Amino acid sequence: NIDGFFGPGSVEYQAKNYQVTGVVVVDTITSEWDGEVNVSYESYLKVGEKQIRLVGAVDFGMFANQEVTVKGNFDIGYAVEDLPSFSVVDAKDILIDNAVVKNIAEFLDLAHPTAEVTIAGEVTVTYKNGANIYVQDETGSLLIYDSNYYETELKNGDRLTGVKGTYKLYGNIPEMVDAVLPEAVAGEAVAPRLATINDIKTRAQISEYVVLHNVEFTEALAFTSNNRNAKVMNPDSVTIDVYNNFKLEATCDAKVKVSVIATVSDYKGTRQLNYISHEAYVAPVAPAAPVFTPDACEFANVISVA
Repeated sequence: NIDGFFGPGSVEYQAKNYQVTGVVVVDTITSEWDGEVNVSYESYLKVGEKQIRLVGAVDFGMFANQEVTVKGNFDIGYAVEDLPSFSVVDAKDILIDNAVVKNIAEFLDLAHPTAEVTIAGEVTVTYKNGANIYVQDETGSLLIYDSNYYETELKNGDRLTGVKGTYKLYGNIPEMVDAVLPEAVAGEAVAPRLATINDIKTRAQISEYVVLHNVEFTEALAFTSNNRNAKVMNPDSVTIDVYNNFKLEATCDAKVKVSVIATVSDYKGTRQLNYISHEAYVAPVAPAAPVFTPDACEFANVISVA
């Protein structure tokens, strides 16, 4: 209820934090000065029949015509035309209720916490371990983290349509939490994308399901629930950290060419791998060059020239 924001008694609400739910309205203001047309915007939060002015270094246009819950600071000092103002510090303080996006890329573009966002399109499970569920679609990859699904059986290739949950940034890793998963439909298994260390450091998306060929562990070790850090190196001696996030058990020999399957992660701004498995690297064999002999060929319509 924003009734207290209006009238003489509004000073009691001064410089206090509130959560207000309403619809964002954005007005376009066009003016002309010295022959140049200038366009500016005024943003408001409409609550019932009343509205308050939204101020702050936030692009309110991205929330236009949507019902949101805004966390902000009431300040009569910014009042314009008798409208009380609500100062918003960050877009993360604007929560969208029941938003629907088409795909993973649109979910990631929200880039702020939201309530019950539904990805309407189909996503495919690439890997699951406990509460960690990795999915992908044509537009990107995403980690769904929810302990409620710890025992749920999901496997690579399972299809999910209409996944619902809340956007969260954990460190530098965007993820969906508080998820509501639809019933899975079995599908064809998904192969990890072939990647390189340089590619992962510069281009690969966080939570992407990848495989690196022709790399080697820099030292021998045994992965356990307690021993969880390693490095792999490519033939050019470029390394990347490998973290045993899922507390798997594996023996890793040093200086042996292997293929490593992992998901892409990030630690304090540096890309790393979440280890899934590895196996001996088998170099591709080039096809043998064809050998032509008279006996191997058939000749037709041979013309003899005298």
